[in-house]
Amino acid sequence: MRLTLATHNEHKLNEFARLLPGYDLVALPPGSVAPVEDGDSFAANALIKARAGAAISGSATVADDSGICVQSLGAPRESSPHGGPVRVAMTRQTCNY
Repeated sequence: MRLTLATHNEHKLNEFARLLPGYDLVALPPGSVAPVEDGDSFAANALIKARAGAAISGSATVADDSGICVQSLGAPRESSPHGGPVRVAMTRQTCNY
């Protein structure tokens, strides 16, 4: 079965290929625009990306959202891998403290 992975990152594509053996994984086409990730959790942002990827590719799409939770910034926050907090009002359940 062919699945689109909502990314342009070749490393992430390889990681998911190891996690999902037996699937033909493809990345989003070059130049496709990433959606605004304005969900209130990692899961919400992954769903936003999966829906956008499906709209772009026309096929079933898998997505993830990763970052780090940094309690020392004053409150639990999710931080993007690009640096800096992306949402301030996070719950402890989201960050598993």
